[in-house]
Amino acid sequence: MICASHPASTPWVVLGLTVVVALTLWVRLANPTGWLGSDDVGYHSAAEQVLAGDQIRRIHHHYARMAVILPVAASMHLFGESPTTVALPMLIASILCVLVVAAIGKLVWGWWEGLCAGTIVAVLPYFRVLSTAGYPDVHVCLWAATATLLALLAARSTSRRQCVLLLLACGFALGLAISAKVYAAPVAAGIAVILWTTGPRTIRSRLAHALLVAAGAALFAIVEGSFYHWAAGDFFYTFHAHRQAQSGIEEIMHPAGAPSAVGFAAFAWHRIAMMFDPARSGWGWLGCFFWPAIIVTLIASRRGRFLGVWAAAMFLTLAVMPIRLADGVQFTPVFHGRHILPACIPFALCLAWLMRCGVQATVGPQRLGRAWPVAFAAIVAISLGGRHQLNGFVDRDTSRVGKAMSQVIAAANWDENRPIFMTPSTYWRYRILFPQTLRARLRVAAASDAPSWWRDVSIDIAQRHAVLPDRSQAYLIATPRQLRGETEYWDYGVGLPQERLASWQEIPPIIGISRYSDKTIGPSGQGDGEGEPLLVLVGGNANAPTTLAGAPGQ
Repeated sequence: MICASHPASTPWVVLGLTVVVALTLWVRLANPTGWLGSDDVGYHSAAEQVLAGDQIRRIHHHYARMAVILPVAASMHLFGESPTTVALPMLIASILCVLVVAAIGKLVWGWWEGLCAGTIVAVLPYFRVLSTAGYPDVHVCLWAATATLLALLAARSTSRRQCVLLLLACGFALGLAISAKVYAAPVAAGIAVILWTTGPRTIRSRLAHALLVAAGAALFAIVEGSFYHWAAGDFFYTFHAHRQAQSGIEEIMHPAGAPSAVGFAAFAWHRIAMMFDPARSGWGWLGCFFWPAIIVTLIASRRGRFLGVWAAAMFLTLAVMPIRLADGVQFTPVFHGRHILPACIPFALCLAWLMRCGVQATVGPQRLGRAWPVAFAAIVAISLGGRHQLNGFVDRDTSRVGKAMSQVIAAANWDENRPIFMTPSTYWRYRILFPQTLRARLRVAAASDAPSWWRDVSIDIAQRHAVLPDRSQAYLIATPRQLRGETEYWDYGVGLPQERLASWQEIPPIIGISRYSDKTIGPSGQGDGEGEPLLVLVGGNANAPTTLAGAPGQ
């Protein structure tokens, strides 16, 4: 079952790469994910603090991902501050990752497999959606794939000096992948297989190669520590931030006790079988081939065995990894298709190899090149056939509030003499949506007994804190729950001062974006029969339009 490599002409390869890159751009720019008001907020805030030279004071794992923060900061420095500039590094990383995957396929088997694997990664639903949002997962995939490519090149190098440099670079790239998200660590299993099975096979040479990779990773750790010594005043900030995140996860978990063999097997199977459910995995119908492709490659391909090890290690480590054992086995509650996304790289390569074997057995090796367009079309059709399956990820509550916020900003006739108040979390999440003409007037109000975490999340939020004035002196943007003095789950306990809300609650909103339509709620407080508003603007004396362009989503 080990298929032979098939040579390809240079024009065919150039055309194929051009088509794959064009596809990568098209499926992203045709329907970009945009601002989700979730994890992207943390990377934006950290980049903002880096650019301002302001010391990071919040201990949070989103602020500890240097491999994501610095590209975002560079994009904001070059192109200004906007949701687009925050997501731009992810778009660039996704294109580069597709090219790196194609290069890995070429090194292991040939350009046919490389181009097919690049196509699979380009259209994989989760990868596609995360390529136009300020999330770290695409960067993880890029650096994990780059580390693997460098390991392959080092294993094939005939120059000792070149091999040393490539292995050091491999370790550095591995450090970048882990910096973007610690879940990237299992890629080291695939690199270990490459170093063990290729090149000189003496124990001494293998140990030397492993030490060079470790030295590259250590060099990255020094660079990262030096950066955070400057940015946060703590060389070990990354460790402390992830430790804090671990403690936060443990607080919401309950000891499960030592599971029986049957209970553990059921638990493990539930997660392993997730890949057979296109909607639940987030990988679409292509994800249904995950385990067949990995298992067949592990058994039948010596060249690609490291890919099977990488994918299996990535998936199984996160699927069954316990958070701690002190009070009974507690399994991570955050396991889902996004966190195992780096496994899509080896999966795409394994699936491409299997496709080549099937096509070659059907039409013969001489017609393999002509069959590539058919394979390309089949991959795209299978992926785009379930294009609505990630609505739950894209259309989350914070994203819908952000869309409603954009509508409020565009619709209101703002009085330039009145400040605009909101909760600290609302300001932190959505200040990026406001034009500079309005940004200067944004203020935050918080209940006196609210947790103080919000004072350190951005460079200016503490200075924007003010006493909520009378309704005639300011505007207030809030959700109905916030306006009642309660908090949204994404407020993390920091609500508006309830004692000062009485006068604001007595008047109808100027503008209310309905939860289920693009209609506004006028001064009478009555909408179009579509349910309570998602976001309201209260105070001032602006006149509300009757409709707004674009619905906040469902």
